[in-house]
Amino acid sequence: MPIVNIPLTTPIKQRTNDTSKDAKMVNCFKETLADGRTLAIKRPGKAAYTITPVLPTSGEGLWSYNNNLYAAAGGKLFSITSGVSTQLLTGMSGENVSWVNTLDTSSPHPYMVFHDQVKGWYLTATGTIYEIRKMVAGVTLVSGGSGYPATGTFSITGSVSGSGAVGTYTADGGGVITNVTLTNPGSNYAGTLTVVFSGAGTLAVANAYLNAFPANPVPGLVYLDGYVFAMDSQGQIFQSDNENPGQWNPSNYTSAKSEADEGKAIARHLNYIIAFKEWTADFFYDAGNAQGSVLSINQAAHMEIGCADGNSIQNPEQSLIWMGTVVEGGRNIMVMDGLSPRKVSTKAVENFLNASNLTGTYSWLYKIAGHTLYGLVLTDQNVTLVYDLAEDQWHYWTTSKDYIAGGENYFECSFVTQFPFNSGNFYVLDAVNGLVFTLSPNNYVDPFGPIRMRVVTDRLDFDTYAFKTVSGLTLYGDTINDVLNIRHTEDDYTNWSQYRQVQLNSQKPGLYQLGRFRRRAYEYLYQGNNPFRLEKVQFNINGRLDPSSE
Repeated sequence: MPIVNIPLTTPIKQRTNDTSKDAKMVNCFKETLADGRTLAIKRPGKAAYTITPVLPTSGEGLWSYNNNLYAAAGGKLFSITSGVSTQLLTGMSGENVSWVNTLDTSSPHPYMVFHDQVKGWYLTATGTIYEIRKMVAGVTLVSGGSGYPATGTFSITGSVSGSGAVGTYTADGGGVITNVTLTNPGSNYAGTLTVVFSGAGTLAVANAYLNAFPANPVPGLVYLDGYVFAMDSQGQIFQSDNENPGQWNPSNYTSAKSEADEGKAIARHLNYIIAFKEWTADFFYDAGNAQGSVLSINQAAHMEIGCADGNSIQNPEQSLIWMGTVVEGGRNIMVMDGLSPRKVSTKAVENFLNASNLTGTYSWLYKIAGHTLYGLVLTDQNVTLVYDLAEDQWHYWTTSKDYIAGGENYFECSFVTQFPFNSGNFYVLDAVNGLVFTLSPNNYVDPFGPIRMRVVTDRLDFDTYAFKTVSGLTLYGDTINDVLNIRHTEDDYTNWSQYRQVQLNSQKPGLYQLGRFRRRAYEYLYQGNNPFRLEKVQFNINGRLDPSSE
């Protein structure tokens, strides 16, 4: 066996949640060419996006709406326009923020609706923010009194706070109020609400009630057919009025109660709303119900797979991806195509999922040249797992901090949004420091250090445990004016040789006099400031020794 070709597009194969052993691809992704050959392609790099004033530390969410970027950081909301940040809101919880935009119609539409897993707000296109639970949802007439004019108005006061809620009434010929209509829900209401009628009449009584946006909503907001939906940990799904996120009638709700597990997240998939719970999920659709919630449950679609962490959910194209869990225990990554879930995580990935305490979990989507990439950040495991939906393969991405005297950690990319829509321009918010970056294949280095593209092979024995001698290896990849570092290990990834450099623009890039071994794994490391692709390595093996002499 004189010549052996080894492709350099290995999936991650870690036997435990220790990334130092076994085969892996780091800071790159696989691409399969039309002729069947595969390439390892260096990942896109980050570039600093200067914002003035800078955002506070602790990023909590990034979104695009109405030609602006919006960032939640340090418990505050900011708009970002041409690199200038403007503080819009304070007093947020510091938890990850869920966002959704409503349909673009006449002003003040569209709306941006968001919550921080404690409170919910919406932002109008004219720049006003309202806290949803502090707005009046409606007024119920209790007693019509007497002596009122045929038409009149009423206002609403709150014993603690609130203003602006008003409406109109009509009375019959005897001056008895028969109908009340809320025309403005006001804002910032708290305490006991009192309805005050205009006119000379007496004894009319009405009760006002606030919006029923859930307290402490679970991750996720869904926009479907003009309604916005949010869910609480009890599995109750509340809805706004049609194209009006300022109105949430308390009677307009339904519940995911097929089983008694806790609500974890809400998401949209195709024309369904999925209520994820701990180990189950229920599917709802817009049935146009005239009373209560417009949603009805699709009992046949009920799923005995729940969601381990709502921050893991993303919607790539016509699919849904999330960290699933079942009543028997154990976590995996699931993809939903149509109404059929399938597991895409491998044992190597599940080692990290099951070891994680799920504190500091983030996920994101990034699309580049035919690849849709799903990133899952597990900060307690110091790992960013990246799944390529096109290639059905997992990789690791990392961040190096050589330029600021730091180490190599998980890929510090917590939130990603494309802005403007369909532009291919992606912005990144870091949860740790509140910094914003751009992410682009035209960036070949990160702000704090090089991108360490690394391929580590399996332990190679070339189908025999006997000693064999390798006279040389040749690299197949891009020809560039730079070097690639190669080293090897023969004791199960414990001790490594010194790096040897290969000049990548030489006529035949490779190494010679590689010695003899029984089993050996190689690492190929590129950390230059260039785009780079690796295809394979070709070994020249000079046979084997007589087994009787070993």
